[in-house]
Amino acid sequence: MKADLCIFSGECEKVLDIGKKLGLDMAGLIVPLEEIAALRKLMKSRDWREKPRLAVGTEVCAARAGQLRPAVCRVRKSADIIVVRGGTEELNRAAVETPEADILLGHSVSGRSGINHVLAKLARKNNVSIGFDFNQVVTSYRMGRIQDFSAMVETARTVRKYSTPFVLTSGARDPWGMRSPSELLGLGSQLGFTAGESGKGLSDEIVRENRKRLSGKWVMPGVEIE
Repeated sequence: MKADLCIFSGECEKVLDIGKKLGLDMAGLIVPLEEIAALRKLMKSRDWREKPRLAVGTEVCAARAGQLRPAVCRVRKSADIIVVRGGTEELNRAAVETPEADILLGHSVSGRSGINHVLAKLARKNNVSIGFDFNQVVTSYRMGRIQDFSAMVETARTVRKYSTPFVLTSGARDPWGMRSPSELLGLGSQLGFTAGESGKGLSDEIVRENRKRLSGKWVMPGVEIE
């Protein structure tokens, strides 16, 4: 499976067109909460076998760490993917302590890695994936780009050491910022991941697991109602 789970655009038809040309199997549209219902209706009208398949999610931002988990829980039943935006030590910790969250993006702190061994272990325990965002690198400049990439490499080293789940994503802010699977695999290689590890970073497992939860048959990991 070649999935890009963090495309910040509601331009569904354009995302589908570009995603098909790029060879994506799944495109995760990250949109404001109020747009999810309309996108779900559109998804039902499509042939589910047509690629790329669509998933729909939303991003949760919080000013304070204490606000994060309640905000995530409020939208958990509405979205296939919940992206949390970090950026401070407190927000990063709150994100990886929230099992209802799926992906943590923007986790660098002051140009350095915001994921230490404690947070990596918490993310693994709560199954929160650390996101590596291609867009963050290509839209930064000069020293900012060097710092961003160095922080990513440091984070990747920690993620590998503690077997923390992660995703590789374009982080595209519009359909034209989307990237092919080969480019995302290339990012993984540059960060020090093996080909097999990078392949797992493009998995759709997050979506599959969350759709089981949304079906009403899910009780807990490994337990479902038949």
